[in-house]
Amino acid sequence: MSFDKAFQKKIALVEQGIADYLRDSSPQEQELSQAVAWALSGGGKRVRPVLTLAFVELFGAADSAMPFALAVELIHSYSLVHDDLPCMDNADTRRGKPSVHKQFGETIALLTGDILLTDAFGMLTAAPLPANAIVSACQILAESSGARGGMISGQVFEWLCEKAGNVSDEDLQKVCEGKTAALLEAACMLGVLAGGGDDELLLLAKTYARGIGLAFQMVDDIFDLEEDKAAGRSTFATLWGIEKTRRAAHELTAQALKALDVFKGDKSFLAGLAQWLLSRDS
Repeated sequence: MSFDKAFQKKIALVEQGIADYLRDSSPQEQELSQAVAWALSGGGKRVRPVLTLAFVELFGAADSAMPFALAVELIHSYSLVHDDLPCMDNADTRRGKPSVHKQFGETIALLTGDILLTDAFGMLTAAPLPANAIVSACQILAESSGARGGMISGQVFEWLCEKAGNVSDEDLQKVCEGKTAALLEAACMLGVLAGGGDDELLLLAKTYARGIGLAFQMVDDIFDLEEDKAAGRSTFATLWGIEKTRRAAHELTAQALKALDVFKGDKSFLAGLAQWLLSRDS
């Protein structure tokens, strides 16, 4: 099966899982239910849940990981809803349609993010896996999305850097490791955890995710600079220039691919995904 077909197949599985969640777990309040559906149906490539499914497939246990995959996507979606709020990025649109707060108001948008975050951890407990694996999954997802080196940590550090008006290379990497890479790390590690992988494989999955996450951000930064969308912002491309940033993205992708060597099973999809993130057109 080609990479594109395998990718679309995994996306379809995730979309079905989201549809099941919306049908079975929607809030009782109609407007909040509609806002949750709006937040989860915004398009995107579903890269994070796809990564969870791809890693668990290396262990031949794909069905067991769907609740883990959906939990990561719920966390990602909640973060986007809150990022768009006026007190954060004040974004009116998200992927070509009104952001949740523009469509439903700030109060419902705030609560939509809250319910997605809450339900994510409830979702983890629904996995048909041993209790110790579920506890570990909760720990991984909490750390990766939280304020001790996780997603929120990256967001706070970015705000502090912007407030100070001075961003170094090290600062920018810390921001991206939190905002971009941390949740990708959780996605990959949860796939390994669902498959019964040991601590070494969990660490290698984290290495793969960090590599593709930082490379992903660097490619985005190149696009923004080339399209004159980076004005007033400190990015890898504005600090390093396009060529150095491109070389760094290739080096990180190579490191990510190297981290897959120890895994058994068919790693072609994960290798293809790393290359796709590096060379995507938009």
